[in-house]
Amino acid sequence: MAKMLSECEDYMIMDSVVYHFLFIERHTMVDNVAKNTFWSAEKEIGGPNNEEGFWRWDLSKNYDNDTSDGNNNEGQLVFDYGNEATDTYGAKTVFNAADSVWFIFISNLYEACRAMFINREGKGAWNAKNYHNYLLTEQRKVPERVWNECYWYDYLRTYENDIDTSWITFLDGGQKTHQRKHYETYEELYDASKYMSALSASNTVNMRGYTPPAGTWTGVEPKTEFQIKMYNKCYLTIHVDDAYKQIKCAKGVNNTISFYNNNDSTQGYTTMNDAVIKIDTA
Repeated sequence: MAKMLSECEDYMIMDSVVYHFLFIERHTMVDNVAKNTFWSAEKEIGGPNNEEGFWRWDLSKNYDNDTSDGNNNEGQLVFDYGNEATDTYGAKTVFNAADSVWFIFISNLYEACRAMFINREGKGAWNAKNYHNYLLTEQRKVPERVWNECYWYDYLRTYENDIDTSWITFLDGGQKTHQRKHYETYEELYDASKYMSALSASNTVNMRGYTPPAGTWTGVEPKTEFQIKMYNKCYLTIHVDDAYKQIKCAKGVNNTISFYNNNDSTQGYTTMNDAVIKIDTA
């Protein structure tokens, strides 16, 4: 892994590869790891041995985005938001070909992914509202009569004729607009919390913390400890002055986050002297 990291820029345009990873993670494009990737090469001057003209691989060409926002390759809505490279669904991985070398490699480059995510967030690349409204505008260009024909052929026909009754549950107006809006909204928050971006930091709870001196309190022992239950899946980041901790939270599950001196539980809890406490993605 270390050798690959030190030499990868000689053979790949890494910005394109990191962005592609974030793009398919952001929209849960489960079929775009291997089969639906479009690798190409660009010739540049220079190179690892200063030869004149060399080729570097890139992933800058987008291709076949039909498996996204919770849909599998059959068009069925089966995935919740908040999926990552190593996640599974039953006995299978969420992302097809999740053992692909490039996919594993990039998934372990957190700092590079975080820098790219924050950079592109600043340009509006991950904005769920804009993305949903753009697709809604495109869908509305299709005449209503065509949509009605699509509803009948894909959903009602298969149900009425006992061809496949499972599709009726995916009708949702035929355009899946409600599902997409819900999925995109929560996926944007999930990824922002993972990479600790500006969006995550803008959804905060701020407070002050104070630890009473020893011998001045009775009853419950003072602890620099937080117990939080999240209503949605996300990463939770808690700052106590200059220290912070990040944990991955499941929906509706209690989480306990403790701060210790020198991050060592044997040294006791961190003392807060009018400490600034900030909870991101709150």
